[in-house]
Amino acid sequence: MRVLRLFLAALLALLLPAAAQADVTWGGTAEARVGYGTNPFLYNNSDAGSGLVGFTLAPEVDWRQPTAKTVLSGSYNRDQYFSKYGHADDYGVDLRRTEQFSSKLSGTAHAGYFSSISGLLSPYYNNIVTQPGTVDSLSVGARQKRIYGDAGLDYQPNARDAFSVTGVAEHDSYSRFFGGDYTYVGGTGSYSRAIDARTRVGFQLVGGQSFSKLYPDTASIQPAATLQRKLSAHWTFKGSLGAIIELERAGGRSRTRVTPGFSASLCDSQPRLDLCATASRQTAPSGLGGLRRETQFGVEGTYRLSERSRLVGSVVYGMSDTDRLVVVDQVAYGDQRYAFARLSYQRDLSRRLSAGASGFYQRRSGGGLPNIHALAITFNLTAKFGHLPS
Repeated sequence: MRVLRLFLAALLALLLPAAAQADVTWGGTAEARVGYGTNPFLYNNSDAGSGLVGFTLAPEVDWRQPTAKTVLSGSYNRDQYFSKYGHADDYGVDLRRTEQFSSKLSGTAHAGYFSSISGLLSPYYNNIVTQPGTVDSLSVGARQKRIYGDAGLDYQPNARDAFSVTGVAEHDSYSRFFGGDYTYVGGTGSYSRAIDARTRVGFQLVGGQSFSKLYPDTASIQPAATLQRKLSAHWTFKGSLGAIIELERAGGRSRTRVTPGFSASLCDSQPRLDLCATASRQTAPSGLGGLRRETQFGVEGTYRLSERSRLVGSVVYGMSDTDRLVVVDQVAYGDQRYAFARLSYQRDLSRRLSAGASGFYQRRSGGGLPNIHALAITFNLTAKFGHLPS
């Protein structure tokens, strides 16, 4: 934890003074919603329904310089159920800076904090498709607090070669009796080379270690070959294939496990449709069982019905595996299977105001338990405030 604090302090020392002299704009969104849902926290033997009201407030401040941009954003989200389930809320703050140091070198720095009771409608839980491996998919219904930071450099010495390096650190803690607090430290290094106008090949090395008082410390190393290919004017493929090497030491004994690892995305971008299919298998830290092997398949897309209306949807299926069995509140958190789906319709009523409706579904199984389901439908009104991009 001390190393993490020093890492974050160094990031903030770089971020804040750099943003002091820059053009400043601010803005954000505010959303109010009503709806109906069942079992938002995936409780066992619970399928009762309840009406709900909720809101989200998400302000943002941008500092822009000729070769850099700093963004400070925050959010507060709350859903109040009329019966049985109480409320779910999450809040956080995030600071990110990107800078072009020269024509060949650029960098990013990023730090933040959030606290979340992850329910079905949580924006944090909804990131499970777009950010696999960054969401603790088994923490639904528990208070999770995370402090995190990362920094990276991209170097392109010529038109064909590209190097990248990133370091990351985070500390997660959970509500009482749920899981084990942990600290995760890791990094990524990669190299790629353009072999023609449409194709890049290369390799990457991802490494990380999870430290926990409840579970043995576990490290993972993930070497992989990478490929990026422009298939057509609209379709792009990105992928990696390699191995996951897990190293665990407990009670004076060590163990090594080697399994396949991969990631892939196939994306289409057209005037009316944006579509991406993704698949990945990697390690991810968790408060339940320490470092877990996460396999995930997903599809997300946006279809623009007109200049003012659109459909946004996503579907994900995941498998979270561990060599340990953890039982909390009569639920066994060994190997788990989970699914999540979302479909939203949004229509712009004016430049600053929009309205829409959304449907959500989630399911979890594993540990000898039957499938646990949850459903929700909401109707929302969203307003933009402050600066609007041109």
